[in-house]
Amino acid sequence: MVSYFVRRSGMYDTLMQMGRWFGFRNGYEDLTRIYMTDELAGWFSDLALVEHELREDIQVYESQNLTPLQLGTRILEHPAMLVTSHLKQRFATTITVEQSYSAQVVQTVRFPFRRPDDLIALLDDNLQAARTFLQHLGVPERWNRSGPVWPGVTPEAVLEFLRNYRVDPEAHSLSLPLVRAYIERQNELGELRTWTVLIKGRESVDRRLGDLDLGVSGQAIHQVSRTRLASDLNSLGVITSPGDEEEGLSVEELERAAALQQSANLGANPAARRIRAPREGLLLLYPISRHSGYDSPEGGSRRALFEDSNDDNARDVLGLAISFPKSDNAQRITGQYVVGTVGWRPV
Repeated sequence: MVSYFVRRSGMYDTLMQMGRWFGFRNGYEDLTRIYMTDELAGWFSDLALVEHELREDIQVYESQNLTPLQLGTRILEHPAMLVTSHLKQRFATTITVEQSYSAQVVQTVRFPFRRPDDLIALLDDNLQAARTFLQHLGVPERWNRSGPVWPGVTPEAVLEFLRNYRVDPEAHSLSLPLVRAYIERQNELGELRTWTVLIKGRESVDRRLGDLDLGVSGQAIHQVSRTRLASDLNSLGVITSPGDEEEGLSVEELERAAALQQSANLGANPAARRIRAPREGLLLLYPISRHSGYDSPEGGSRRALFEDSNDDNARDVLGLAISFPKSDNAQRITGQYVVGTVGWRPV
């Protein structure tokens, strides 16, 4: 069955209703063809992003038991379309949300441990995304004590991986769409054009933690241990260690970073971000063992990653951290959002 879809609408609600045209049953995709203009295809793609972001927000509100009387939703604006007619949105206002990642590190510390089904799907998908990414990178240029290193990786490869890697929708402290937008914007200025990618494994063998097969030939990747906070069982707190973000710096840069630590009373990681050239980005992958915390004391501030690490539902965790260098030309990623009569605020 072939359909030609050419009717356009400049409003979200109308176009999304027209999107019912795509509601074919599973298993029949090979029998249908839909032709439309490039403009319409782009608009439907944009609306899919709008809806995804809105659903992510609502999931966060639900997890925090917020009602529509306490917090309104926000809907991302489009340069060529209206959310709805002017009459329907006569009480709406527009806000701007900004974010810059200059001299910042973002890392995955929240995982849905309290939602086992979601956790299994997320961790399995992320391991597969990592294997595909590393296979694309090929043989690592070198191995250091903690794992393989790939210098000179293109931003396109990093962005593709970040599109496939999944973050728990309730982990509102990290937005990969904003991270990708920031990288793309800095690329336009000639920054973040060269990336160092490395797997930050354990330097020595711990047979209880085991190794992780990510499809990288050469040596075994020893898994690290990261445990959950007793006060927040969905959070690992932090996955980076002091000095991790010094990876990829030259000897001269390391000396400057050490001097900056002394003069500005900074930690090793913040100093490394300020010394790293704006053209260079750093992506760290952490193979976290499902057996993490097997030796955690009872009643402490930490809990094992899984209550029973040998259970079929236990999984190894692939965490990531992205270290952004300081930039004097850092672009603030902005989004124009429409909000209703109940205001929106970060939560």
